[in-house]
Amino acid sequence: MAVELACRNGEVQEADAVVDLIAAHRRAISELECLGKRMMHAGEAEAALIGPRLDAVLANETVIRRRAPMAPVADVGELKMKAAYFARLIFLRT
Repeated sequence: MAVELACRNGEVQEADAVVDLIAAHRRAISELECLGKRMMHAGEAEAALIGPRLDAVLANETVIRRRAPMAPVADVGELKMKAAYFARLIFLRT
């Protein structure tokens, strides 16, 4: 059973967008964790340098997280993968 490709703005996107967005979100989360750990152990001078980078990575993660639910899926398998990923995110945040 094929799932119809659609997007919020009406333009069809590649079906690989789901996989790419999930991978990008995982990379952004990983980078946030790394920078957060460095920030916790940094002195004032280093923290001043890490702060803007942390803000930029957080903004990027937010953009990716908002785009991922709107990404089109090509088949039921991708739909299940997308649902499982967001179920895990919701479970981890609560």
